[in-house]
Amino acid sequence: MRRATALAVELTDAGLRGSNGEVIAPWEQIIGVGRGTFAFKPSNGLVVRLGSPARAQWRPGLWWRWGRWVGIGGVTPGAQARVMADIIAMRLDDTRP
Repeated sequence: MRRATALAVELTDAGLRGSNGEVIAPWEQIIGVGRGTFAFKPSNGLVVRLGSPARAQWRPGLWWRWGRWVGIGGVTPGAQARVMADIIAMRLDDTRP
């Protein structure tokens, strides 16, 4: 857990990635974001919906990916996760016709 949380999740122009350069979810695949009370998301986090299934992966306490879902959170500070979710939602709203 300590090694996994030594990394960070970054939101870049290419999409979500780990601070080690590992691609979590490219922008082309992101179609939605959930952060509500009843969203199936990690503690203090958010859930991102993908357009097509991706390989399952898990970084304990930081993020997980299962099929079309990516969960970000756990040890992530809630305020930072909320800002990330807001930015993703705004960018998705800007790209929709």
